[in-house]
Amino acid sequence: MLNYLWAGMIIAGIIFAAFTGRMPDVTNAALDSSKEAITLCITMMGVMSFWVGLMEIATKAGIITAASRRIQPLIRFLFPDLPADHPAQEHITNNMEPETGENVIVAVDTERYERYVEIQLRKTIDSKTVQILTPMEVVYEGGRRIQLPDDRENAAYYVFGPYGVAGIFVSPGGAVSLADAVAGTVVDENGERVWARGIRAARNQIMAIQEAAATEEKSALAVCLDTMLEYEGISRNTQFLLDRGEDVIQILEENLMDAAVLDLKGCRLDTVLYYVNMDIPVLALLEDGSAVLLVGFNEYNTGILDPRTGTIDKMGMNDSAEWFEENGNQFITYRKAG
Repeated sequence: MLNYLWAGMIIAGIIFAAFTGRMPDVTNAALDSSKEAITLCITMMGVMSFWVGLMEIATKAGIITAASRRIQPLIRFLFPDLPADHPAQEHITNNMEPETGENVIVAVDTERYERYVEIQLRKTIDSKTVQILTPMEVVYEGGRRIQLPDDRENAAYYVFGPYGVAGIFVSPGGAVSLADAVAGTVVDENGERVWARGIRAARNQIMAIQEAAATEEKSALAVCLDTMLEYEGISRNTQFLLDRGEDVIQILEENLMDAAVLDLKGCRLDTVLYYVNMDIPVLALLEDGSAVLLVGFNEYNTGILDPRTGTIDKMGMNDSAEWFEENGNQFITYRKAG
């Protein structure tokens, strides 16, 4: 009805101007009104943008919620049946409608203080493009417990630094190297400490390990392996095991049942002395196929059992570090359980 009223007024004005000869006035008035309408729209656009943005900031900052609490006495007076802390109080304070994506979510509170949420679509849904997805039903009567395999090859080593976990490794050598760099600690999947920076005495010597020499029948590597096992009370002919193709890690793991063998290849000499400090010998493999045992240290020297000479000799700390580095820093040791 209002549209007809406006249309009639416009048509009547044009007809009256045509008969009275005032059409130019109508044209000028239309242009001026259009100009004022555009000016008003631009002005209101800035004002509305400012207030809408201000209300959005106030909503996200919690100011609207705080304001609704401030005016609770007035709301209780106007709406005596409205329960305290009802969501409708916030909607009374702020009646803005949040928008998401291409649609509008409208929340309405009824007189019975019930809240309805409705999604109003901006675009008409084409019924031909609607897809109805039916999920497949799977019936499983088995248990829901997952049994993880216990595989020592997949053992994890966790490096803890000053700011928490610095890394997780499968290789103990990589974990110890990182812990050495970040002044941290290495623990295994059971929470047992594997290595820690700074926990070492000024000197230590494994006195139970005596000098031993290689022979034509027994290589230097076999002497070192025999010495490590005998130190733990185990007697084996490791030369026979080596001759039939077993490697060092395999031999130690098969015989040191209550210990975790650690391949520390790539670690610095200073880091592996941590184990010598705990009275655990460290095997060092050399590029020529032989091996030596680290059995002691002090402030200036390391104690090295060299089966090629059959003696335990002292070597300067710097010279030892350089020598082992030239041979690839191939260290192997173990950690006793508990």
